[in-house]
Amino acid sequence: MPPLVQLPALLAASNRFESDEETPDDIRMLLAPGSSLGGARPKASILGKDGTLLIAKFPSVHDTYDVIRWEAVTTTLARMAGVTVADSSLNLVGGRSVLILRRFDRQGGIRIPFLSAMSLLGASDGEDHSYLEIVDTLRQFGAAVKEDLHEIWRRIVFNVLVSNTDDHLRNHAILLEGQRGWRLSPAFDLNPTPRDVKDHVLSTSIVRENVPTASIGLALSVIKEFALKPDEANAILGDVAGATRKWRDVAARYGLEKAAIDRMASAFEHNEAAKARGLLTLLT
Repeated sequence: MPPLVQLPALLAASNRFESDEETPDDIRMLLAPGSSLGGARPKASILGKDGTLLIAKFPSVHDTYDVIRWEAVTTTLARMAGVTVADSSLNLVGGRSVLILRRFDRQGGIRIPFLSAMSLLGASDGEDHSYLEIVDTLRQFGAAVKEDLHEIWRRIVFNVLVSNTDDHLRNHAILLEGQRGWRLSPAFDLNPTPRDVKDHVLSTSIVRENVPTASIGLALSVIKEFALKPDEANAILGDVAGATRKWRDVAARYGLEKAAIDRMASAFEHNEAAKARGLLTLLT
């Protein structure tokens, strides 16, 4: 496993791989653990200074904006909104952003069983599925059903407000919690998407019908399915709306310049964000 100090070499190898210029040594370094981490974006497993297993997420040669830095911003906003996320830090390697995440499927030297929602539902790429199907499986196998259902609904609202359109089934997962059963994993791969890059639609439908619309109204229409009372939904909506409205301040703290922040405005400042703020008092 490459150590943390090899980040510059890993980043260079990743860029050469994407550009079809990789060497055999690059491949050996990127696949040092024995297999790919999967996903569409470049990443690698590395060891922290204390021996902790980490994931390094690299910028792509095809990026037209600082995707990694925006993921760091969005992950911070999620934490502020009460969403459970993995420990992470943003690093600069040769002036380029690299996001380091602590693996949540490890506990010391023990590997924690992990299932993506795609595996859980027996689904395949390209199929239409909904959050309510994940709810059904958690009701059947979950160790803390009500707590996790509330967490999923919080994530739906968050995804709507930050325009995280990459919420497909591979980006939801459960972990085995000892003898108790399965628990929802921390959220991961949280990325805002400006409207000029992709329409504001979700990859996983909020309702059972294939309606990919990113809608606060749809989320509110199914709160009973998530074991939520109106006052509980109101509290979650307040948490998420309050945190995400600070997106410009958080982006600036991460060193993003005004032009880059303005370029991302359509992901955070839109009709559903205004509805979320306006609906807070209507659920009480």
